[in-house]
Amino acid sequence: MRTFLFTLLISSSVFAQNSANSYPITHVKVYKQGAQIQRDATLNLKAGNNTITFKGLSGNLDPKSIQIKGLASLILISISHQRLNEDSIQQDPSLNTLKEAIEANKKQQQNINDEKEGLILELKYLESNSNIGGTEGYRLIQLKEISQYVKQERSINAHAISKLDQGRASLQKELQQLQKELLHKIEALRLNNITIQAELMSPKAQRVNLSLIYQNNQAGWTSNYDLKVESLDKPVKLSHKALIYQNTGEDWTNVNLELNTGSMLANGQIPTLYPDFLYPIQAQNIRGSRADAAPRMYNKSSTAKSIDMAEEVAFSANIANSISTNLMSRSFILAEKVSILTGKQETNLLRDLEILAFYEYQSIPKLDPAAYLIAKIYDWTDYQLEEGEISLYNEGNYVGKSYLNANSGSDSLELSLGKDGDIIVQRERLKEESGNSFLGSKKTATYAYELKVFNKKASAIDLVLIDQIPVAQHEDIKVEMEMGKLKISQLAQGEIRWKLNIPAKTEVSKKLRYEVSYPKDMILNR
Repeated sequence: MRTFLFTLLISSSVFAQNSANSYPITHVKVYKQGAQIQRDATLNLKAGNNTITFKGLSGNLDPKSIQIKGLASLILISISHQRLNEDSIQQDPSLNTLKEAIEANKKQQQNINDEKEGLILELKYLESNSNIGGTEGYRLIQLKEISQYVKQERSINAHAISKLDQGRASLQKELQQLQKELLHKIEALRLNNITIQAELMSPKAQRVNLSLIYQNNQAGWTSNYDLKVESLDKPVKLSHKALIYQNTGEDWTNVNLELNTGSMLANGQIPTLYPDFLYPIQAQNIRGSRADAAPRMYNKSSTAKSIDMAEEVAFSANIANSISTNLMSRSFILAEKVSILTGKQETNLLRDLEILAFYEYQSIPKLDPAAYLIAKIYDWTDYQLEEGEISLYNEGNYVGKSYLNANSGSDSLELSLGKDGDIIVQRERLKEESGNSFLGSKKTATYAYELKVFNKKASAIDLVLIDQIPVAQHEDIKVEMEMGKLKISQLAQGEIRWKLNIPAKTEVSKKLRYEVSYPKDMILNR
């Protein structure tokens, strides 16, 4: 990547121009989307007007975000930016050395070609004149001498041509490398084509520390977690990691890194509330559309979706990171400096937490005849967690992934830790108690099920058994059930929960029975 150059020019002719120096990026503040980049410089200013030129900055930077800090003893007259056009890029002085080397290489190759052509002509001359005058008038010894001379010269000539070919091949290889480097530099100039100029007035000659700050939206970070359960009587271990990516066009080398939970690009203007107009639309057949609506079972636990091997990601651990909180966001300040090349990403450990969790089993045998271990974490917002993907581990085994939704509004977090094979769950329809009956214009369908749970474990368990009854979506459909001592939650959604404590080596059963009444000429979606 092209090195950033900072040049100090004195606008008055009586002052000398300072030499160019390289000033690397020192601090990066990464938002959820975008990054604020800071470069520091220590400069010797003369009294009077000074023109400061920052060259070779990323073309992805936001010109509106440009700031210069450290101006307490200076007056900022103006600040401007310019993007190099293609002609300016091709004429950039940094390319001259390469272009001159390429021209010198081509000239050397042309010299070799000219020399080789001379040797080839000489060889043809020897071949065509080796039998001048025939063999008459020459003694045998003279013929031998001529033949030996031609043979010797031919060998010398061929050897010289071979050396020239080798030299030209070497030059061609060097030319390809030079041309490749030239294209790389031109591409870097196209990517880093911003020049910033600041006009400053210094009341006296002084040494100052200045910072150039600008924003680039080609970077960001997300949170992800490893949650590990070792035992049901111990807190869960949660590793909070940050996945950082950057495509800014500039390498971040040994920089101080700060990860902010806000968005650099967030709109600071409150939105406008417009009138909500109510108007009629084309009438629809509500009876038919509602009758066709199928009931759904919603599983509120964050059930793992796959049982794949966990992807191993290498990450660097910053063990003394700190958290800074302000009115609008939080920042994780990494204790150790970080290097991330443009086009790359890195995972950093932010912190390790131990969090008290409560455990229970949940089962929805209508969907899956299995018992899932659920970890419940209350007041999880106290830990200042960000939304992100969670990799779940139970006793060292990877059980799947979940997602932490920081905007859920719930004070508890439920995470599924996989199935437990020592708990057997069954759901059977009781045919003798199920059936259809007719009374006048009404039809009544009776449904009855028995749900069984067998705890094979050596200790008692708490288990929430979940089922449902259908929810009527039409005024002529009635759903009634035998309430008994059932503990019902969210009846509007039709969900029914039994909270059970099941002793070791014990089976418990529950019965679900309900009736659906509706006009006998109506066809339901079941």
